[in-house]
Amino acid sequence: MATAPTMDEWVEKIGNKVINEFTYNGKPLKEWIELMASGTEWIPVKYRDMSQEEKERYSEYTEATKMFDCKMPEHQESILVTIEYEYRGEKRRYVDADVCELDEDYGYSLKKHDWEDVVAWMPMIDVYRGDMRDGC
Repeated sequence: MATAPTMDEWVEKIGNKVINEFTYNGKPLKEWIELMASGTEWIPVKYRDMSQEEKERYSEYTEATKMFDCKMPEHQESILVTIEYEYRGEKRRYVDADVCELDEDYGYSLKKHDWEDVVAWMPMIDVYRGDMRDGC
């Protein structure tokens, strides 16, 4: 006579099915779990005042007086950004995907948003490359 599966065995079977087959916001749960397990966290966007040398160097390209003072994405890196905006006197935030670009003369820019509106960013998780069948 066969014994009934233990609770841990049920959780393992059901959990693997849920992780591999269900999605949240169009992304498989497995990818969200991998992102959380990777230790990836939001990187707050911070600024500092430019030094006199930096002001002189970049004065031809910009009137800015601030420089980024945080880890920044690589050129052409896909990232998630937290955008802050004001609506009817209330601050609101949302998350969107974007691509960072780095120009030797003009510095960092984003394809869709302005860095001035970004309060934090994080690297984008890699796309799932499991069973890639034609027609899926």
